[in-house]
Amino acid sequence: MPWAWYDKAVQFFRDVRSELRKVTFPTRKETIASTAVVLIAVFAIAI
Repeated sequence: MPWAWYDKAVQFFRDVRSELRKVTFPTRKETIASTAVVLIAVFAIAI
């Protein structure tokens, strides 16, 4: 029982690693396009 916390911590980090492998980051083009949309929306709302 004293090592139960250790086993849970190890499993947690394995799960985190597994989930991070599923992450897909946007391309540079997608990031620029999204940023432009946000800036235009902020500008429009600010007026």
